[in-house]
Amino acid sequence: MKYDFLDLGCSNGASIKLGVDKFKGKYGLGIDIDPRKVEMAKEAGYHAVVGDASKLKDVVSSVRFTIMSHFLEHLPGIKLAKSCIESAIDVSSDFIYIQQPYFEADGLLFKRGFKFYWSDWKGHTFHMTALNFHNILRPLLVENRISRFMIFGDQKVTSSSHNSIHSINSPVDQLHYDESKHPIKVIEDFAFPCYRQLIVVIFKKDDLSLYEEVQSKLRYDVRIFDSWLNNTQ
Repeated sequence: MKYDFLDLGCSNGASIKLGVDKFKGKYGLGIDIDPRKVEMAKEAGYHAVVGDASKLKDVVSSVRFTIMSHFLEHLPGIKLAKSCIESAIDVSSDFIYIQQPYFEADGLLFKRGFKFYWSDWKGHTFHMTALNFHNILRPLLVENRISRFMIFGDQKVTSSSHNSIHSINSPVDQLHYDESKHPIKVIEDFAFPCYRQLIVVIFKKDDLSLYEEVQSKLRYDVRIFDSWLNNTQ
């Protein structure tokens, strides 16, 4: 079968469905290093294989786009994250779509006695930031390996009353805040940028219609960075 998109870290296949629903992918292939998760995706009716996301050319020669949905935060560090991003760029003809937890506000939340519930999950071994993305992608832009990249904040959190916010005293590995089982938290409004997700879109080819098409399918609250507008070269 000729696959037109990849989903890295496919787990049970939910983000393969994202590729179909959001970006009109036709034939998605999930890739995960964990054979158990590959079997979960297959049982759910998706195509998936065990593979190394940093060596995608060993799996496919070319696809239209690649998805990394809540994938990078599970890697051990920036070196492997960079390798996976560059590997996705090498095999994607159109674009790469990345979404992950928003870690930018962790320091400001901590100073106020709060945290996002996902920010101390044991499974989140790497907290990728917008600056990390910029520092990886800018050289690729200068080398003409990509044509443009954009960074967005999605699902704004305006106060500590949001159920994604816990007291810093909450145990690790929690989910949404529940006042019946989690430590009491003070309620205060946030005057600083705070979002649930960071979204990054990397465009491989210089195509205005592609830029407009992909952006029209994104849901976000704020554009944090655009290599066109910010003249990163």
